[in-house]
Amino acid sequence: MKSSNVLLANEMESRVLDFGMTRLISALDTHLSVSTLAGTPGYVPLEYYQSFRCTAKGDVYSFGVVMLELLNGKRPGDKEDFGKEMEVINTDLLLETQGGTNEAELKEVIDTYRQLIL
Repeated sequence: MKSSNVLLANEMESRVLDFGMTRLISALDTHLSVSTLAGTPGYVPLEYYQSFRCTAKGDVYSFGVVMLELLNGKRPGDKEDFGKEMEVINTDLLLETQGGTNEAELKEVIDTYRQLIL
């Protein structure tokens, strides 16, 4: 999910237009594994770049990014608004809050993410 896929209908009722990879997954599946990266950088969760697995948790993450974009008026990874080193999601804070996560692996995922959006 990204902000350009959400439109407002009558009485400011929101509608999601493009479901992307959701069309590939059945209602009974818990995730979708893919062989190539898809999705818009900045809206997909960082762990997707490592696992290539799309989950409902990733949709929640994307929704949160859209909400943050609505609140601050800035798109994730927008160099003009954030500069080269800033993003909507503070990845340094993410590193601090990932208790029990292998820090080297997480830094690799974050570096891959940064290369994609910069």
